[in-house]
Amino acid sequence: MGLSPGAEVFALVKSSFVILARGDELAQLSVRNRLGGTVASRTDGQVNSEIVLDLGGGKTLAATITRESAETLALQPGDRATALVKASHVIVALP
Repeated sequence: MGLSPGAEVFALVKSSFVILARGDELAQLSVRNRLGGTVASRTDGQVNSEIVLDLGGGKTLAATITRESAETLALQPGDRATALVKASHVIVALP
C-alpha cells in the first residue's frame, strides 16, 4: 500500500462489527480499539437498532446492534458510550 508514518488513511468498519458498552470505564478486555463518544441518535427497527456516536471533531461512528441489546443498554441521545472494534475487523484504505 505504500504506507509511511504520517500518511493519511481511512479506517473502515462494518457497523454490525461494532460492539457498544455504556459509559467510558470498562473492565479488562482484549479489544484494543476503543472509541468513546456521546450518543447522537438511536433509531430502533423491528429487529435491530442503529446507534450513532459523536466522537468529537466532526467524527461519528454508527453501530448496528440487536433491538434487545439496545433496550438492555438503554442508550439514549446524550449518554456516554464506548465503541469497541477488534483489530481484525478494521480495513485500512487510502484516500
